[in-house]
This record gives sequence, C-alpha cells and structure tokens, in this order.
Amino acid sequence: MSDQACLIQSNHVEGRECRENVKIIIGADFVPTDSNRSLFEKEEMNELFGKELLEELKSGDLRIFNLEAPITNAKEPLPKAGSPNLKTYPQCIKVFNHLKPLVLTGANNHIYDYKDRGIQDTLNLLQSHQIHVTGFGENRTDASQPKILLINGYRIGIYACSEHEFCCAGKNHGGGNGYDPLTTFDDITCTRKQCDYLIVLFHGGRENYRYPSPGLKAICNKMVASGADLVVCQHSHCIGAYEPYEKGMIVYGQGNFLFDYNDIEEWKTSILIEVVLEKKTTQVFVIPIEKYGNCVRISKQKQKQILSDFQTRSEEIRDYGFIAKTWQEFLHSQTSVLLLRGIMGINNRFLLGIDKYMFSGRMVKILFTPKRTRLLLNYLRCESIREGILTLLEENS
Repeated sequence: MSDQACLIQSNHVEGRECRENVKIIIGADFVPTDSNRSLFEKEEMNELFGKELLEELKSGDLRIFNLEAPITNAKEPLPKAGSPNLKTYPQCIKVFNHLKPLVLTGANNHIYDYKDRGIQDTLNLLQSHQIHVTGFGENRTDASQPKILLINGYRIGIYACSEHEFCCAGKNHGGGNGYDPLTTFDDITCTRKQCDYLIVLFHGGRENYRYPSPGLKAICNKMVASGADLVVCQHSHCIGAYEPYEKGMIVYGQGNFLFDYNDIEEWKTSILIEVVLEKKTTQVFVIPIEKYGNCVRISKQKQKQILSDFQTRSEEIRDYGFIAKTWQEFLHSQTSVLLLRGIMGINNRFLLGIDKYMFSGRMVKILFTPKRTRLLLNYLRCESIREGILTLLEENS
C-alpha cells in the first residue's frame, strides 16, 4: 500500500468465507492519446506511470479502468453534439496487457463515437487479449451484462452504466449501458446476489463540477440500497467528494486516470481507489495522483491539499441544503450554456457578445419569458410530452 493512501471506509463483515485477501484498484478515464502514443507503442511503462505508481498498480489482484474511447481504425464518426468524437489506436493494447488481470468498462459518452464498427473492433481486440470488458456491447442486452470474477475465493462483481448522451446501446445497435430507473436498480440487486462484493461504476454528473447534484445523490444512494457496496462516479474529470451511505460507499467524482486531452486545473489531479477485502473487514482507500505532462504519477507535492480538499467537500455534502444551494449556484453560472446555446441554439460569438455587453447577461430573461418558461417546464416535466419531443428529435438528428 502506498504511503499516500488515505482510508475512507472500514467495515466489519460477518460470515464471509474467503481464503485470501483481495486488492482491487480502480482508476477512472484511461484514454491513450496522440501525445503519448509513442510511449504506449514502445511499452514505456515507467515513463507513463512512474516507478511508484507502476508498483502500486501491479500490487493489485485486479485493475479496473473506464475506457472512454473505442479502440479502432474506423473512419466514420457518429453524428453528435456537445462533445468531440474520440478514438484510440490498437497498438495501445501493449500497455493494457501489462496490467492484467484487467477490466475495461465502456459505459460512457464516447464508446460509440465510431458507431458499431468501433464497438466491434474494441470488443474483438480486448477479448483476443483476454482483457475483461463490461458496460458496453453490440446491443442493449449485451451492454447491460455485469462482469463477475472469482479472485482468491471472492466473487467480485462489476456493473457499469452511464447517463444518456449519444453512446448508449439500443435494441439493434451497440454502445454503452445506459442508466434506466426501470431496470438498473433491478440489475444491481440481481448482480449482488451473485457476488461477495459489488462495484458499480456510474458515468454521470456534470463535467468539472466537484459536488453531486441532488439527482445524482439520489441515484447513487438508491444504487447502494439496491445492493452496491461501492459506487464510483466517473464523468466529471475532477475529484469530487465521498459519502458513506448505509453499509456502502459512494465516490462522487474520481477525476481522470490518464487522459491527456485538457490542461485545465480540474484535470490535473485525481485519485485511485483501492478496495482491500479480507475475511472480516472491507477497507476502501484513496491515493492522490497527478497529471505529469502527458503521463501520470503518484502525487507528491499536492497530496496533502488533494486529500484535505476531498475531505472538506465530503463533510460539506453531509448537509443536503448545501448540495442544493451549491448546485443552484453552479447552474446559474451555466445559464448561457444550458439555455442560450443548448436549447435556443445561440452559439454565435457575436450574439453572445451582445448578450454580455449590451444586455449584461439578461438575454436569457428576455427570451425566456415566464409564459415561455412555464411551457418549456411542462414539455420537460410531463413524461408523455417529453417522450414525444425526444422521438421527434431522434428522427431529425
């Protein structure tokens, strides 16, 4: 165990029958990019991870990462909006092979960026190298299947799902496992009956936001109540907070593992999660890591600050009023993005400049009159109207 590891949960367990201890290491978004392609092709493990982090990774009995891009040479991207189309290259498998036993999850908003060809290429490559996959597949049924592995006498369950953007699998096409309140909690309950410890990876929450929204908290709490021992949210690209809930643990935002796509402050730090299972106890640790150029390292200079801020946010979210207030403040800061750009389609810099300098940011209030806002609210809140709007939009997208 790294000297930087911080214990966030220790539970006494009765009646568990296992022969040996198990150590599971969970990292977040793992996407080889053009900036470090040569390091992957040359299998430069020490350069990519540093000696200390590499030793930590290899100390685990199982490693789990979110693969947030298909591994493919496909040329045709999926038409989408709101985020870029990502893919990575087959040669990266050389590094993944060094991390086995390995589970790569694909329940995220990029796994279907290169359509069914991208899904098929990714599945074929990983399966040919005996790398476990879960959370994505060639259709909705395949994508929703959990992965259950027997390690040192423990049955370890991994279930992955994501919010709905453009990459969720359908009845007749591939993609990630989309969260569905009608089936997801039942899936978790069913999987829990088949394993000794269940990890749920939920690709949800707002990017670059360090707290859970009220809705995200409710979903994750329900996941624990349905049988999850550990719920980890992996979409925000930044470290969030943790919440002990009932007998489980929730981590709202892990940050990236290795994803050299953005250099903003939120993307520079993250945490590894380590689960240590013993016959009578379950312990969950976090280890601070840092972006190091186009690579990643165990954090040295920032570790105390990372852990201190993580603990502070975790204490703050004990107050539900704080969660609601902070979420409202964040939404107010995002008004132009959500309403002007997203719903009204106003993405022109000239018009946004007019809003800023001539209307002092009041264009939203001018365009969204109380009457129009009530109409929009009804469209979004009423299930049958919302279903109709979604159907029309999907037909014309």
